[in-house]
Amino acid sequence: MVSLARSHLVGLVVVGMIIFAGLLLVESRGTIPRELETTPSPLPMSASPNDNRPAIGGGERMVPTAPLYRGLPVSQLDGNPKAIAQVPDRYQEAKAELARIAVALAENSRQPPLWMRVAYLKHFFGDEPGAADAYEYLNAIAPGDPIPFYNLAAIYGYYLKRPEKAIPKYRAAIELDPATAEYYYGFGNFWREVMQEPAAAEATFLQGLSRVPDFPPLLTALGSLYAEMGEIAKAIASYERAFSHPSLGSGERAAIEAEVERLKQRLSP
Repeated sequence: MVSLARSHLVGLVVVGMIIFAGLLLVESRGTIPRELETTPSPLPMSASPNDNRPAIGGGERMVPTAPLYRGLPVSQLDGNPKAIAQVPDRYQEAKAELARIAVALAENSRQPPLWMRVAYLKHFFGDEPGAADAYEYLNAIAPGDPIPFYNLAAIYGYYLKRPEKAIPKYRAAIELDPATAEYYYGFGNFWREVMQEPAAAEATFLQGLSRVPDFPPLLTALGSLYAEMGEIAKAIASYERAFSHPSLGSGERAAIEAEVERLKQRLSP
């Protein structure tokens, strides 16, 4: 669908697989060089309404008393016309589901899985303001879960064009779960693609590699960044580190190999 096909979100839009993105890992674009990719870098995955896993990725840490929700109505779904046209029946089903969820949350708002579902459905149909409000509320009632922070950062950075609000959310996700490489990958790409600050992107990728060494998407992202910066030798070294990773398939290896050869030609006199 419109945003999920290229989503930067995680569970719950990445991790639940988002519980809708509820609780997993952020969706990565693969390990091939950026020049060979066909989709942009932002939002996570999706989650099933029947997902029975714990709602909070960082442990059962929720605020004792839930604050009043002041965002857009849960039952409201202002979908993108293009997204709705692709699956009109699903759109009506989503609206009915949101109406049911609204009733449940009115009785008890401290239900993170339901808020994850709300954010997922709204993001799926392009209602980014509604998805952002749901994630903001999740940040308030489940401050120990990094996924809503990460997914909200992607929404602010790529969809709502509010990069100044995205930065602290990315940082919060990393602080809560510094061992998840996808968070560094997404944050680094944000610095590169949205903020156009290659030095900050490099620092973020390197920070991620210091915590999760040899993670292929981080290595190829760093290689691509170095190539763009004209640091060809560094780019080749990064790609070659990724090439040796046992998780790569033959197609990915071939793409990396071709990119390395192209870069070596740039070094030739």
